[in-house]
Amino acid sequence: MDPADGAEGLLSRYVRGLKPLSLVYFAAFFLVGCALASIGPTMILLAESTGSTPSQVALLFPARSCAYLAGAAIGGPMFDRLPGNAILGVSMLLCGLGMLLVPVVHNLVLLALAVSTSGLAMGVLDTGGNVLLMRLHGAEVSPYMQTMHFLFGLGAFTSPLVVAACVHASRSHGLSWSFWALGGLCVPCGGVLLRMTSPRLREGGDRGSARGVPLADTADHGACEAAEAESEEGKQEVEEGL
Repeated sequence: MDPADGAEGLLSRYVRGLKPLSLVYFAAFFLVGCALASIGPTMILLAESTGSTPSQVALLFPARSCAYLAGAAIGGPMFDRLPGNAILGVSMLLCGLGMLLVPVVHNLVLLALAVSTSGLAMGVLDTGGNVLLMRLHGAEVSPYMQTMHFLFGLGAFTSPLVVAACVHASRSHGLSWSFWALGGLCVPCGGVLLRMTSPRLREGGDRGSARGVPLADTADHGACEAAEAESEEGKQEVEEGL
């Protein structure tokens, strides 16, 4: 088979399996990546805005990381009990709200609270996006999962460059432009998620397609293990008969 035909076939299957909800998840992860990497280039301006030192502003990173970890931990049980897209939508709105507040908060403690709110929402989004994408695509999730995480990385890579360019273009307004633009994109994305129907839990749960392992492969693996167990039992019976 011609490699070009194989590549075209894979691309065709990918496009056919793509769904509108997949694109919304992709956009959400891209924005989460952007939000996650947006603080670094603005540390000096945030220190000036809050009357703090850069060392004090650096405490925003562990505060956000702890909140991110908490969001990831509480997100899992929530997606088993509540509509997934509603949780993602609310989390996206909270992430956008935190970004919108960053330029207007001039107290370090309140700024840490705003950033931590975004971090908590990002943790929920990280967990939920993976779970819901697996529910949406099932055994065919692998290429879409890779796309979603590629866009997350792309957002984290491009965000500091864009933010730094804005700050360089206008030191007085670059901080506001950057975070307001980012928050302004998160809010409508959250609104779209709230209006869309959540993918249902597939038979067998999410475990079959976790870590990129298709459900069919999991079933085949289980069948092989059962066959091996029966073979071992047969050998033992033969040995006892001898």
